[in-house]
Amino acid sequence: VDADTVSVSNLSRQILHTTSTVNVNKAKSAAIAVERLNPHCRIIPVPEFADAVKLKALVKNADVILDCTDNLATRIAVSRAAHDAGKPLVFASAVRFSGQLTVFDPSVPESPCFECIFEEDDPGNDVKAAAVGVFSSVTGIVGTLQATEALKIAAGIGSTLCGRMLFIDALNMQFDTIRVKRRKGCRRFFQCLRNSNFQWPDTGKTGRRQGGRDTVRNLEGENHEKKISGMLGRGRGGESLKTGERI
Repeated sequence: VDADTVSVSNLSRQILHTTSTVNVNKAKSAAIAVERLNPHCRIIPVPEFADAVKLKALVKNADVILDCTDNLATRIAVSRAAHDAGKPLVFASAVRFSGQLTVFDPSVPESPCFECIFEEDDPGNDVKAAAVGVFSSVTGIVGTLQATEALKIAAGIGSTLCGRMLFIDALNMQFDTIRVKRRKGCRRFFQCLRNSNFQWPDTGKTGRRQGGRDTVRNLEGENHEKKISGMLGRGRGGESLKTGERI
């Protein structure tokens, strides 16, 4: 689903497109590339922006949704459509040398939703790669991991990142995972309760916020600080990225 057209600046990181498809709609260009790789695939390109009504129809016919968008408004719209339909959503984003990845799954009682973590009216959560840049290979790393999570969900195998957020620091080649939980102040919290009969667990202390940094604890008990703010979006303050332990 994409109404945009391919530009030369996309080619270093959006490898489905080539110089021969510059100025072609991105959804159609992607369909051409996938069909060239495997003509037995059935691709349905949607060369337009999807509003709430369109999203509802598209999500209804899907088993798993992948959010590959680059702005907060669209991410929230996709998340709400997936959540309302009870469909798992694999979320990923990349900017500069950093990436993040998680799974929101309404069928899992303890799963947070997108808005449990990212505040709609916080501009820090809407950092765009087009504005600050992105290291081309980072999108490949993040995209491959996102596809892996989607395939696992479709196949019903393994353990997903539901309830965990993976952070990728390609500049230092470091991967960190923190726990993310439902937030009682989330605007969609009560709908989460209705959808899953969720019982709020007695989890005790899970870490603290200090000056824009989330303190996380690894398995050895040593305190570490990961600067969430400014990487890809801060998440909600206070109970935003409730961090408990590094895993």
